Amino acid sequence: MSFSPRKPSHLLALALLVFTIFTIYVPPFLASTETEEVAEKLTESSILLNSLLLTSFLIGTPLVWLVIVDGKKLTDALYFIRLKRKNIKTALAFGLIAFVGLFVLLIFVSLVMYVSGVKADNPVGKSIISNVSLATMIVMFTTQSAGEEVFFRGFIMKKLEQRVETWAAITMAAILFGIAHIGYGNVPQIIITLIIGIILGYIVVKTDNLVSSITAHILFNIFIYCIASIALNRSTLTL
Repeated sequence: MSFSPRKPSHLLALALLVFTIFTIYVPPFLASTETEEVAEKLTESSILLNSLLLTSFLIGTPLVWLVIVDGKKLTDALYFIRLKRKNIKTALAFGLIAFVGLFVLLIFVSLVMYVSGVKADNPVGKSIISNVSLATMIVMFTTQSAGEEVFFRGFIMKKLEQRVETWAAITMAAILFGIAHIGYGNVPQIIITLIIGIILGYIVVKTDNLVSSITAHILFNIFIYCIASIALNRSTLTL
């Protein structure tokens, strides 16, 4: 089955997809132009609510499209985005290995930026760390990381694989993933996110299981939070 503008259900699915894309890219872009002002307005409840709402669209929109437009059963839709039990142990193992690789990448990039004198200040990130409890962050990391993987590596990348070569699909999905993090407000972190997207895309294709990238993504985000929280607390104490 293919998209038909004559079918109201297909138009509804398209509207949902457009709205999701708008939510992913437009608010972060606007926030990137006023990072200081946005950071001052953030509260734990607003951060958690926004994260959960975004996650619902990141997961719900692909499934709605696959069921309504592509005519798949829900189980087939989950299989399409590579959420499956098959090779799950291998997927978990690759996720752990990828996490270690991302950790090494982060250290290398940080050293290069330090030596080069490049600074990547992230007021929004600092505000989130300062205003959000550990329990809330764990909930956000678990849900939103999974949602991002479903949308970018599960849905977008798999759709692209049907039209272009695998590496082109991985790269294109990674670029879209990187641009989605424009809210960071600086180019270096967007580039790092793009590279991370390529690595995550590769392990998904390698294992044929989205659990691999979800595992790596969640662990990496938790690690980043712990490091940033420690650094921020030390910085606060020295002031």
